[in-house]
Amino acid sequence: MAECQRLLDRLYSQDLLGKPSGASALAGFEQGDSRLLEQVAAYDRAALGDALKWMDSLPVDCDQFTATDSAGEKRTVQVTEASVPDVGDAREGLHVTVRGTAADNPARLTLDIAAVRVGSSAVAVTGGGLDGREITSVQQGARQGTERLRTVLDGGTPSPQPTNLD
Repeated sequence: MAECQRLLDRLYSQDLLGKPSGASALAGFEQGDSRLLEQVAAYDRAALGDALKWMDSLPVDCDQFTATDSAGEKRTVQVTEASVPDVGDAREGLHVTVRGTAADNPARLTLDIAAVRVGSSAVAVTGGGLDGREITSVQQGARQGTERLRTVLDGGTPSPQPTNLD
């Protein structure tokens, strides 16, 4: 259960892959009850590798568990594997569903997560909310974020706006 709590803690703290060892940037977008968050950062290479291995283990180790929120309410959490575009040097994806109640009504929070390693840096994209899955946005964010990260690591300056928006 410690690994499952670690997942929830890292999602809440917005440090899914752990604390960066170098430069980092975080951007978030909200629309209605949905949110998309992208973090790009430099990490210790070994720690980043460990974080990706940890993510890979979560669909087995934390397949389904019960969490208790700060008000004492029980939540059922399910973690499954999610696909990530074939970009970067290594990648992991998760789909997290949290079921419980909000304002005495049944509620379900869904999060799609993609993490992509490029050298000793990574981009992590999390999207979802009460409105449903955001897998397409997360996959697009992972693809574009990886391209932009490679441009920076190669000494270039990425365009301020992605050029291949759907």
